[in-house]
Amino acid sequence: LSPLPPAASGCADHSAALLAALAPLAEVTAFSDTISPILPDRVGFGGCADASVTRSKRFDAVISVIGNGILHQRETELLLQSGGAAIVHDARLIDLYRTGFGDARALGAVVAERAAPVSFRDLDGWEADQTAMPVRFLGEIAGAAAPLIVHAAETARYVAMTHGIAACFLPFPPYRMLPLAMLTPDGQAAARARLGMPPDMALIVSFGHIHPDKAPELVILAAAELYRSTPFRLVLAGG
Repeated sequence: LSPLPPAASGCADHSAALLAALAPLAEVTAFSDTISPILPDRVGFGGCADASVTRSKRFDAVISVIGNGILHQRETELLLQSGGAAIVHDARLIDLYRTGFGDARALGAVVAERAAPVSFRDLDGWEADQTAMPVRFLGEIAGAAAPLIVHAAETARYVAMTHGIAACFLPFPPYRMLPLAMLTPDGQAAARARLGMPPDMALIVSFGHIHPDKAPELVILAAAELYRSTPFRLVLAGG
């Protein structure tokens, strides 16, 4: 159960790569709210999932893919209703709760995890700087998932310490594979020419959404220190 391409979601892209790897090993059916999803060969499409899917005896396992956004609302609701395996992509799920379930539900989730008063102003502040959050909105999902699969060892440690639940750590692999021709010296030279990069100029790139969570100001300050001795171009590549 997951968003799938062409949905503008890294989770969707990862799920497509995962399905392609699973297809030779098992009979796999994908369920998604994505309209006209692009599926790998040998993967069936079951349409939008509902409770009849998650409770069906047709399947040996049901896996819900959960990320920090409204695209994962249905998967989360079904997981909380029926249980099953879950792959949680993000270390914090405040955006999922606020946009998918509303602020009242988000506040309730915080109280359940933190057992302390919380306000809408707290939610606004945490969303602006998610590294400052005292909770991660993982409690309900951790309690419903069997197994709970996460992509960061630190997230697994947090879930164990905070919720007493052992999560499975599945390292996050690169899934966007570049054509080999792009990685040759000629391919690299052509890419530099397209970007207007001198052949001998070093390039440092930070990928992903440009957001306070990634500390862009600190990256720029660190780059300024390095630039004193090593000229290079710094690129923050992302929305």
